[in-house]
Amino acid sequence: MLQARGSGAGEIDPPGPGGDGAALHPRPGGGGGVGRPRAGHRPWPGAGGRHPCRADPRACRQRRRQPGGCLHAANREAARGRRGGEGRMTGNMLRWELNAFVGFIERQKNLYRRYWAWEAVWLLYNLVSVLSIGYLAAGLSTLGLEQGQANLHQTQLYLLVGALLWTYLSLVFFEIAFAITWERWEGTIEYTFMAPIKRLTHLLGVSTASLLYGIARTALIGFALVLLFKLDLWHANYWSALAIFAAATLPLLGLGIFTSILPLLSPEKGEQMAFAVQGVLLLISGVYYPITVLPAPLRLAGMVSPLTYTLDGVREALLHGLPLPNALPYIGTLLLMGVILVPASVWCFGRAEIRAKRLGLLKRSG
Repeated sequence: MLQARGSGAGEIDPPGPGGDGAALHPRPGGGGGVGRPRAGHRPWPGAGGRHPCRADPRACRQRRRQPGGCLHAANREAARGRRGGEGRMTGNMLRWELNAFVGFIERQKNLYRRYWAWEAVWLLYNLVSVLSIGYLAAGLSTLGLEQGQANLHQTQLYLLVGALLWTYLSLVFFEIAFAITWERWEGTIEYTFMAPIKRLTHLLGVSTASLLYGIARTALIGFALVLLFKLDLWHANYWSALAIFAAATLPLLGLGIFTSILPLLSPEKGEQMAFAVQGVLLLISGVYYPITVLPAPLRLAGMVSPLTYTLDGVREALLHGLPLPNALPYIGTLLLMGVILVPASVWCFGRAEIRAKRLGLLKRSG
């Protein structure tokens, strides 16, 4: 029942300019003083004080479709300006990904520096392995298995180039394949996979650091070979060798990313599977012999290995001076393999990551 107020009994004050009538009970509960209106209690504009969406539903729907239409006034202008500044936002995203890319390279450098003693041990191991192959070829003459100094020198160059290239390729392959294992060892795998960056940025950063580190270590081993062996490379075409070497980077990255999926699939046995993959590549890629001596099934497997074309092309360039135009078939084949392997490996890595997160296989416990 309404309380009678105003000039006469039963009369109610008419609505004010904003469409709100006077309060029937201006006193709050408990009989206190008259409450003052708050700053946020303002009448709705227009249409007799009704909400704009009730007054004109079509105009409200159109306003909601605009950028920032459902935001407060303080944030609405910034949201509307975002559409016109898409180029600026894209530039910020690229800058963010570039910083993350450099950050992963810096992190790998810090890991190498932290475990410098182990890196020195592995460098010595690789050097001893390559020197053993070189002295094996030099010792063939004492066994009477190689006739002629020219043939002996050619055999030694063939084996040394294969051993040196395999040192670089296997090093880069392992550094990329062990990216997940490094994360587990350092206890950072969950933080890395939750970071707001693209997975491609993560993988490219680790791969670039591995390439730079592999080139530095291989250069040291190659310098030692030049000092210890009389290598005759006067007829070598270094430009062709470098071009084939650069083209081999893409398929090598693809193989490494594919192998890095194994620790995601099996935290216990994935690391050991990387060694098995390396053994297969060593067998079928013709590191110390041409693949023509292999049985037919292994020969077919060697023909689809990018390391086979890398070794054959670089050997032809260094030992026989392969001209750059004649090296184009090797370069084209390697680039084609890289175009196929890199996107396929990144896609498979993404699927393996989703599976590992769903099953809780990121962090190894026990």
